[in-house]
Amino acid sequence: MNKIIRFAAVTATLLALMPVSISFANEGVHAGAWGNLRLSNIFNLRHKTEANVEVKKEQRMAFGAGVVTAISSDGFTFKAENGSVYTVKIANAKLFRLSVDGNSAIQLSDLQLNDKVVVRGSITDSTLDAKIIYAMPANTHPAMGRGTVTAINGNEFTVQVDNHGIISNVTVDTNANTVFTQNGNVSASMADVQVGSKVKVKGLWNELLNVLNAIRVKLF
Repeated sequence: MNKIIRFAAVTATLLALMPVSISFANEGVHAGAWGNLRLSNIFNLRHKTEANVEVKKEQRMAFGAGVVTAISSDGFTFKAENGSVYTVKIANAKLFRLSVDGNSAIQLSDLQLNDKVVVRGSITDSTLDAKIIYAMPANTHPAMGRGTVTAINGNEFTVQVDNHGIISNVTVDTNANTVFTQNGNVSASMADVQVGSKVKVKGLWNELLNVLNAIRVKLF
């Protein structure tokens, strides 16, 4: 099933770009609005989150995404695409930065205005007590492409994807930090990518250049 997946709601485990997994769902480039806050009720009595925190049944877990608009000593605020503004408290949170130059744990001081963020935690009114926070550069969002390589140009290649019958070409950019795998072989490289190769690419979509900056490339 070839497609580009754009982040719209966070409900199922996808894109293992970090040792702690991120959850993404709602497939299709235009599926849903980036940054809307989504809520999910926790129905089981005890649920292990990515932060290994036990959550009580009566709590509501929230998944939020948007753009950082202010940073304080104990957290930050972000604005969702629908215009809603949320305050995030980070006392109990783990923070990570997703980057094509290498993913890493970060501190609040590493967060920047206009960063895109994905937040998971419990919510009261418009305040999120965060458990996991993923930050990424402005004008990017997590994305996945799957299809057939049609052209190669240095460290870039073009993938033809079929999104429910709509054929499109996606430019994929790689660098020295891109992880390539083929048949479970982690020593694969850009040299193994050939015209006609079937690939699955996970990374960050550059919204200004319309390029998928690869973090992981899997060859089939």
